[in-house]
Amino acid sequence: MTTDAFLTSATALLALVFSLALFDQWRERRGAFQLAWGIGMLFFGLAAATEAIAQFSGWREPLYRTSHLTGAPWTVGWLGLGTAYLLGRTRFGYAFALCLFLAGLFTFLVRNRPEYAGAGSLPLLYFISAAILALAVAVETYFQNERWPVLAAGAVVGATLLSFVLMATAQLP
Repeated sequence: MTTDAFLTSATALLALVFSLALFDQWRERRGAFQLAWGIGMLFFGLAAATEAIAQFSGWREPLYRTSHLTGAPWTVGWLGLGTAYLLGRTRFGYAFALCLFLAGLFTFLVRNRPEYAGAGSLPLLYFISAAILALAVAVETYFQNERWPVLAAGAVVGATLLSFVLMATAQLP
């Protein structure tokens, strides 16, 4: 076993253990942030597991698809959602709204790069959606509504489902 294979296997195992611990905390305490973090860690563990399997047997299309969904977009989205729930009673909503807006803006600004030539109007649609969600989160934060993370949850769950459908139906070269 190579060092890389050992490290990715250990990372996968450790992440899955952490996700079980977070799910157990959620079962005991019912904190929404624990559930979201548990899901995020589960996705991170799955991504690390796909890397470990690829170290042993080589990359195949299902591994590639799973790794690219669970690795960055789902892990980051769900861990960020957990943080939003944890800090939902604070003014963190302003920072969250700014991050949403900037993510949409940067997605829109890079649309003319050659590697995104086939993106069409999707970057504009993403920017409009991100700006509307950012405005809603900022307004809810201004009015001290502690429920603004529910808006973020809707976006994360929706993006997770949409990205799953898009990845499942995408034709890879």
